[in-house]
Amino acid sequence: MKHPFHVLAVAAALSAAAAVFSCSDSLSDIIADGGVLPDDKDGGTKPATTCKNNWDCKAGEKCEGGKCVAEAGEDAGGAGDVGDVPDTGCQNDAFCKGEGEYCDTNTGVCVKKAGVISVTCGTPPADCGELNFGSVQYGDTIQKDVTVKNVGTETLKVTDVYLESGSSATFSLDPALVKQHDLAPSDGFAITITYQQDDNLPDNGSLIVSSMDLAHPTVRVLLRSEPKGTVQVAVVDASQQPPEVLWPAQGVANWLVDFGTPPVGQKAVKTFTLANLGDPGSVLAISKVEKVSLGPDFTVVAKELGNEKTLPAYLNQGDMIDVEIAYDVKNNNPVMGGVQVTSSDLDADDDPATEDKGVFEVKVNAAVVPPQILVDPLTVDFGHVQVAQPVQKVFKVSNVSPGSVNLAIKSIGLQAGNADFDFAPKQINAIAPQGGFVDVTVTYTPSTTGDDFDRIAIESDDPANPKVEVQLSGRGIDPILDISPKGDVDFGDVPVGNAAQPVDVTVTKVGEGQVRVDSVALTAGTNASYVLSDLPQFPVTLVNDQDNFSFKVQFKPATMGAITGAFEMKTDSPKYATVTKNIKGNGVDCCVAKANATGVCDQQTGLCAYSCKSGYADLDGDLNSAGGTGCECQLDAYQPNNTCAEAKNAGVFVDRNKDQQAIQGNIVPQGADDWFVFFAQDESDPICQDSFHIEVTLDPGGQDYDLMVCKSKTETCPPTDCRWSTKSGTGTESVVTTTADGWEDDCPIFCCGGGDNSGYFYVRVFPKNPNAAPVCGLYTLTLRNGKH
Repeated sequence: MKHPFHVLAVAAALSAAAAVFSCSDSLSDIIADGGVLPDDKDGGTKPATTCKNNWDCKAGEKCEGGKCVAEAGEDAGGAGDVGDVPDTGCQNDAFCKGEGEYCDTNTGVCVKKAGVISVTCGTPPADCGELNFGSVQYGDTIQKDVTVKNVGTETLKVTDVYLESGSSATFSLDPALVKQHDLAPSDGFAITITYQQDDNLPDNGSLIVSSMDLAHPTVRVLLRSEPKGTVQVAVVDASQQPPEVLWPAQGVANWLVDFGTPPVGQKAVKTFTLANLGDPGSVLAISKVEKVSLGPDFTVVAKELGNEKTLPAYLNQGDMIDVEIAYDVKNNNPVMGGVQVTSSDLDADDDPATEDKGVFEVKVNAAVVPPQILVDPLTVDFGHVQVAQPVQKVFKVSNVSPGSVNLAIKSIGLQAGNADFDFAPKQINAIAPQGGFVDVTVTYTPSTTGDDFDRIAIESDDPANPKVEVQLSGRGIDPILDISPKGDVDFGDVPVGNAAQPVDVTVTKVGEGQVRVDSVALTAGTNASYVLSDLPQFPVTLVNDQDNFSFKVQFKPATMGAITGAFEMKTDSPKYATVTKNIKGNGVDCCVAKANATGVCDQQTGLCAYSCKSGYADLDGDLNSAGGTGCECQLDAYQPNNTCAEAKNAGVFVDRNKDQQAIQGNIVPQGADDWFVFFAQDESDPICQDSFHIEVTLDPGGQDYDLMVCKSKTETCPPTDCRWSTKSGTGTESVVTTTADGWEDDCPIFCCGGGDNSGYFYVRVFPKNPNAAPVCGLYTLTLRNGKH
């Protein structure tokens, strides 16, 4: 709040006056002994020595009416002549000789009987040592009454009523009251005091009432008004209701009156309005309005309601006065100056940091277009930004002056010094007119998580906007994308053509700040053996801590060897703009090792086709099944001999030599037979006792086999004579052939009785039940020729 300097001074003066001029009950309290009475209404000085009797007076004086006056004649005496008691002195009523006189024992003087004065104010009446008119607006008139009354039993003569010399001229009395008044007991009259405020200062004065009441010959009533409250000068737009405050305003150093470019030879007139926006009851004094740096072509006049106003002008709260600036345009040269206003507002710009002492300047331009700055936008919010990841935004500083005026940039800088914000360029000297601009790039690189704020202030020579601030804000965040499994997705060895167990990949957001995942896909060049499945619908936004999504990576190798690839994830996070994760696996032969078997891998189906190695057989038939153990049975050395045409030739057996041969073999796979063939040569005996005996013995080794023997003159399949066989069984069986009819007919040379029975014998060993599961056990087949 502003406190005009005179308020405190006047308040102190009023307090002192109240102490001095308060009403009292005795004349000695009002007028000190030996003092000088106040000036009378005519400016004269009245005798001042007071007395109670003649002894109080000097030589040549006598006490009359409580005052020492010169004594006429040669008998004049004084206090030095103790024996000469004046005629008017008394000690009691007996001393008094005049008609109607009595002895005033207080003064020791014989006086005529008189009334008693009473001076009161207000309703109900009250003694008034002070009459306060309060806080009065400029130009207002207030009247208050003081009542004078005779409250004694004798007639009272009121000798004088006047305003004391030195009283403010704002107080006045009715001239008809300034006269003598004879008041009978209980009579009285009213003194009307008029107060008319004519400035912004408090006023004071004194009303003097003199009477013949010797106890109170002079009564003084102190007159005063109150201070008017704190003032506030302002430049306003009076066309608005309520008037709009144009100055003082934040960021506006001075108000500007711009004449633009008026035509030469004409008179241009501009007006600004001053108002008092102070406290209720305040009165603002406008003492001067004068030109500053404006030539004779300019005149400045204060006006009120269109009429010229002589200064000082006093404005009550809400009152306004116009200041008219007239410009007699002689040329179109640029003009820059101002109008200086002096008022009683000692802090006119409403800024305690500056000391203007009631003087401020309204700028005046003519034929000059002031620079105009435009900064857009005024707020730059970076939102959530990854810690340590710089983000840039741009605001534009433009020169929007309507004329060809450069905009001078005085300074540009951060106000709070937050190191997380930076900008460029750091210096801008001037911006060309007519649409010129400079882009200012602001970089926000949060160093930690949390909110950041700062301001960039641009100071220019735009008088209307000398300082413009751009608000900066952002929040540092540090969300982490955790991808499981850690490291590469490794499938290890997988048989070619076989699908490996899929690997689940989970993407989890950890920490503050949301991350939008836009896509997950295999990278270019990734082997087609890899496939992504169960992908979510993108984009996926992970908002809260531990938000996640999952998908699968599948691997089915098409070739053998190392197979590599990768998938990549694209997000809106600078830290995780593209995340790449490697995938690896090995395609291996789909044929696992099986005993005595070889396999061929079908790379299309991922299946292995097994076959037994030469000399081995799959006894249980599970060779190509998943749990197959391989070819567990080693074949005999006579394979293949599963048919008559494949019969294994066992050689020539001569009966005379009693040739024989033991053959060990086995019968696999299921349903197979073993065929053997030998030639039995029948030779005549030396004694021509030709006996032809063929014996075939089968020891099945505990297996249920059948034995069949066939005879043929030539190697012919199927043989024609198969009449020899054994019953099925697991014991040893023998087939014995004897000389058969018809074989002797072909006897060449030595045919001693029995003829030549030579021929081919086919031997078949076979399971009794061809559907029975084969076994790998050996049987023993014994072939004999000759008499045994």
